[in-house]
Formats: sequence, C-alpha cells, structure tokens
Amino acid sequence: MKVKNYIVYIICALILISCTNYHGDYKFKRSLIHNETSPVVSFKFGNKNANLIIDTGSEISIIDDNFYLSNMNKFTFIENSHKEITTINGTVTSGVIMASALLNDSIPILFYITDIDEIQKNVFIKSGINIQGIIGCDFLYNNEAVINFKDKEFKN
Repeated sequence: MKVKNYIVYIICALILISCTNYHGDYKFKRSLIHNETSPVVSFKFGNKNANLIIDTGSEISIIDDNFYLSNMNKFTFIENSHKEITTINGTVTSGVIMASALLNDSIPILFYITDIDEIQKNVFIKSGINIQGIIGCDFLYNNEAVINFKDKEFKN
C-alpha cells in the first residue's frame, strides 16, 4: 500500500514539474480584449472559449470553480492544495484544487480552482467583459509573455 501511495506521489510531482517548467516552449499570440483597465485574452478550452484577465499582481493562475466544474474533462487533476489564496478584496481561500489544462489545445497552464465571483463582478462592472479566470505571473514568467497594449497583443 505504501508503495502505491509513493508511486502516485511521484507521478503527481512529475506532472506538476512538467506543467510548470516549460519556459516558453509553446508559442502563442492572442489579441487583447480590453479597455485601459482590463487586459483580457480569450483562449479555447476544447470547443469552449474562456476569457482570462491578465493580472501581473497575481502569483498564480486561477480558473473559476463553476467553469472548471462544467468543463472538467478539459482539465487534469493534480492535487488538493493547502495553499491559501488571498484575493484583491482580501478574501482568503484555502483547500483549493490544482489542475492543469491546455489553452488552445497546445499551451500548458497550471490553474488553482476557486470561486472568483467577486472578481468577475468587478471586471464586468469596469469593462463589460465576463471572465472565467486569471492568468497570473506563474504563466507570464514561464512563457516569457509580453503584453503590448499599443498593438493590443499578448504573446511570447
């Protein structure tokens, strides 16, 4: 039994490492959907689109729990994390799920899954755009991403 658990932990660790250490191996170029206050990009998850706000102040990438639940087949479960997530309005969430996914069927990303209703409401009020998640600095750094506001592009 201990050997089985050990093997499962090794596999999870390898999946996690493979999702976070690719440093720009996957090229992308997306148009920004934004106004001055809300840089948002749209990516495909299988046959569905997800609008993701780019947040350079967020250490991690987050997908809304409702979007995750309705599209679970597009995500690979990694683990239940004990990481505490503090949102912009001070809400602290812990015990979140970590899952990986492919943006546009080719760009790996690691998401923490949690309720982002308040963030969604604030973004919608400011920009009129419904978002399903946040692209954080983890993705930006690992992919050497560049936001070009003048040309309204998000690329690496």
